[in-house]
Amino acid sequence: MTLATLNSNLPMYSLPLTVKNPLLSELCRIAAGAGEIIMGYYRTGTAVERKDDDSPVTEADRKADDFIASELRTLLPHVPVVSEEGTQDPVAGEPYFWLVDPLDGTKSFIKGGKNWTVNIGMIHKNRPVLGVILAPVHRVMYVGELGAGAFRIHEGKPAEVIRTRTIPDQGASVILSHHHASEEANELVGGVMIFERVASASSIKFCKVAEGTADIYPRKGPTMEWDTAAGQAIVEAAGGRMVNAAGRPFMYGKPDFLNGPFTVYGAD
Repeated sequence: MTLATLNSNLPMYSLPLTVKNPLLSELCRIAAGAGEIIMGYYRTGTAVERKDDDSPVTEADRKADDFIASELRTLLPHVPVVSEEGTQDPVAGEPYFWLVDPLDGTKSFIKGGKNWTVNIGMIHKNRPVLGVILAPVHRVMYVGELGAGAFRIHEGKPAEVIRTRTIPDQGASVILSHHHASEEANELVGGVMIFERVASASSIKFCKVAEGTADIYPRKGPTMEWDTAAGQAIVEAAGGRMVNAAGRPFMYGKPDFLNGPFTVYGAD
């Protein structure tokens, strides 16, 4: 399936005319197409399989993965694609490569939840430089390009510029995974006064920091590079930062694509 064969009523997510990089508009179209594919399986009782690590996968994951990988290779044939669901081109020595999570939050998707996403990120010299995250049920897309800014686009509406915020005087809003322990948040935020802890699913946590509705996202448990690339690009384009446990910039292109602990911060 290609964009040309999707329904002509494909959701429209349009960037401002001030955005000069045509690649971002193409990524918006690809993410929207993947979202429409997945929505065809949403709340339909689709079959669930188990991967080697016992995490769930559905036909929606795989169809969206095939679609995104095909479109990215058509868009930039020389740029490798690495995806959660099996598309794993070699990236050693490559200046650019894509990291894709076609359906982040599969557990939420299977349960009929709303907070699952489509993630596409571009890596350049081991750092994320472009990112697109689509939350299809909410009909909202987040887009970021390092050095050019970040945007939130509700379907059919003008794009809004988003920025991270300075931590309010009463303390930080810390956004966590549903299974993340509060004591781990205290450990990872480095002594910052915490005003509230909010649970959320999938890469939407990055988006909340990028738009300034949360201040810090700490993560101790394991993730993969395709889980974080798009989100980091959007946060950093919005004025935030993401660091490893030693406080250093978070890097990509590791041989196993396995991430260690990290913390995402809004504005300093």
